[in-house]
Amino acid sequence: MAALVAAIDDAAAIGPERRGRLDEETLRSVLRYASAAAAITCSRAGANPPTRTEVARLL
Repeated sequence: MAALVAAIDDAAAIGPERRGRLDEETLRSVLRYASAAAAITCSRAGANPPTRTEVARLL
């Protein structure tokens, strides 16, 4: 969930002025990032989320 929120924030797609403006390309990118972070997290023991660098390497 944190990766999802971080990716939405990085895409500047959060806030009242952006409401309803999350286009399909941005949404796909955000979901791809969050999925990559989740995949890395699930491959580890315990609650050990990846760094941005690790997610970037996977993508």
